[in-house]
Amino acid sequence: MRTYDANRWATVLRKAFVSLQQNISDGVTPASRNVLNAPRRRHADPGSSQLTAEISGLLYPAPLDAGLSQLIKYEKDIVALRRAIKTQIQDEAAAVKEDAQKKKNVWRHRILSQGPWSPLNDPAPVAGASALPMPVEIAGKQSLQPFFQHLSELDDSNHDGNTTFVHGKEPWYNVDVDAWEKGMLYKDGRMDLCKMVLGPPNITALMNSLSTNTCVCHFLLGNNIIGPVVADAIATFSQNYPSRIETWYLAGNCLDGPSMTRLTNAWVGSRAITNIWLKRYPLGPSASPDLYRLITQVPNLRTLDLDQTELSDTGVATLFRLLTSFPLASLPLRNIYLNATGISTAACKAIAQFIGSPDCTLESLYLSMNPIGDDGAIALSDGLRQNTSLKRFITNSCGINTQGATSIFAALIGHPTLFTLSIAQSYATHDLNARYNFLEDAIAPSLVNLINHGNALSAKAAAFSDTLEEVDVKSVHADARIDPTIAALLSDKFHRNVERHYDGLNYEYFQQGERRWLISPKDVRLIDSGYRNRDADLARRGKLVLKKWWDEDADLVSRVMDVETDWRD
Repeated sequence: MRTYDANRWATVLRKAFVSLQQNISDGVTPASRNVLNAPRRRHADPGSSQLTAEISGLLYPAPLDAGLSQLIKYEKDIVALRRAIKTQIQDEAAAVKEDAQKKKNVWRHRILSQGPWSPLNDPAPVAGASALPMPVEIAGKQSLQPFFQHLSELDDSNHDGNTTFVHGKEPWYNVDVDAWEKGMLYKDGRMDLCKMVLGPPNITALMNSLSTNTCVCHFLLGNNIIGPVVADAIATFSQNYPSRIETWYLAGNCLDGPSMTRLTNAWVGSRAITNIWLKRYPLGPSASPDLYRLITQVPNLRTLDLDQTELSDTGVATLFRLLTSFPLASLPLRNIYLNATGISTAACKAIAQFIGSPDCTLESLYLSMNPIGDDGAIALSDGLRQNTSLKRFITNSCGINTQGATSIFAALIGHPTLFTLSIAQSYATHDLNARYNFLEDAIAPSLVNLINHGNALSAKAAAFSDTLEEVDVKSVHADARIDPTIAALLSDKFHRNVERHYDGLNYEYFQQGERRWLISPKDVRLIDSGYRNRDADLARRGKLVLKKWWDEDADLVSRVMDVETDWRD
C-alpha cells in the first residue's frame, strides 16, 4: 500500500511542480491543492517520514547515498508549492468577493429600475424563453473513439476495458471515476458526455457502443446539439434495450415536437426510466399531449425537466388540464421543472387545480422566470391552500409583487410538508427576459405569520422557529443591514436546528452537502456531470467566461435541426 501511495503522490506532485514552474495561465490547478495534505518529513505521523523519503526518491532520482539531498529538495519544492496554492486561494476568494459585489450592484440597479412589475405597462412574452443551446463546436471522431471503444468492451463481467484513461475520485462524493479525452464513466453508472458536442455525426457510434454495455444506467448527454437524429438513435436503442437506462439527461440537443413524439413512443411502458431531462428543447405547445403520455405511461417516472422548452402559457395549461383528468393518486411524478416556459395566468389556474387535488402527490414544483405576476400568484394560491404534498415551491423572478407574495404566504400557513419556499431572483433573469420579483415592507406581517405557523422562512421570527435551517433575505437598498442581535439569534438557531434534524451534523458541512436537498430532489445526483461542474467552478473563480450567445457558426443549429443535412466527411 505504501508503494502505491508513494507512486500516487509522486505523480500528483510532479504534475503540480511542472505547472508551477511553467507558470501556466490558470496558475496551480484546483486538483493540485491536494498537496496541502502531502506527506512531510517532520509530520506527526511516524509513517509520514518514510513515505516522504520514498516520494522524494521517485521525484529526484539520485545515487543511494543522496537521500538527504533528495529530502531537502522535496521540502523546498513543497514549501514553494504550498505558498503558491495558498496565494491562489486567497486571490480567488478576493476575486469572488469583488465579483459578487459588482453583481450585487448590477442587480440592485436592475430591480429598482424595474420596480413593481406591471404586465400592462411592461408585457412579457408568454411563449417561453428561447430554447437555443449554448454555443459549441462539434467534436472530431478521433477524440471520442477511445471512450466509445471502452464502452463497447464494458459489461458486468469486465469493468476495465482495454483503453487508456485517468482514474480519479468525484469531488465531495468520492465516487470512482475514469476519464478519457472526451467522456467520463462513474462507478455508480453515470456516463458523462455533457458539453463534449457529439453532434449528428457521432451519435450513432455512441449508441452502437452501448449496445453491449450493461453498466451504464445514467445517460448524460447535455448540450451536444445533435438534433432530430438523436431521437431516432435513442428511440431505437430504448426499444431494443428497454430495461437499460434509468436516467436520460438530454438537455440542449435541439429536439423539436416531432422528435418528442418519436422518443415518447419508445419510452412509454419502460419500467426502468425514472428521470427524463429535456431542458432547452424547442418543443412548443403542440408537445403537451406527448408530455402527458410520458407522465402517465412511464410507470416509474419521478422527475421530468421541461425548463426552457417553449411550451408557452397555452401549452402548460393544456398539459395540466390533461393531467387533472387523470387519476392523480397513481401518478409516479414527484418533481417537475417548468422554469422559463412562458407560464402566465392561464397555466397558473390549471396548475392550481392540479396541485389542489386531494390526490396530488407532487413534491417539487419549479416555476421560476415565468411571467406569473400577481394575478398568477393569486391563482396559484388557490391550489396551494388545498395542497398537502409539496416540499419545494420555487417562483424566483416571476414578476410577483407584494400582493401576490402575500397571497402565497397566506395560502401556505400550516402546510404539512413544505420545507422550501423561494420567491427570490434568478441569475438568468436578464438573459431570459424575465421579470424580477418586487417585495416591499408590507409583506413582513404575512411572512412572519407564515414562519410562526408553518415550515417556511425569514426575519426575527425565524430565530424562534424549531424547523427553519436557512434563511436568505437581501434588500435592494444599499444601506439595509440585518440587526446584529437578530443575526446572532438566527445563526445560533440554524446551527442547533441542523444538529437536531441531521443527527449532530456540523452546520458548515450541512451548507456544503445536505443543504442541496432542501432545494433539489436527490434525483439531481443522477445527473451530476464533471464537465458541467468544472465549467461552473471555473466561471465562479473568474477563470472561464461562459459563452451564452451564438455569433460565429450561427447557422450550425439550423443545420443540426435539418434532417436532410449530410454530415458525412
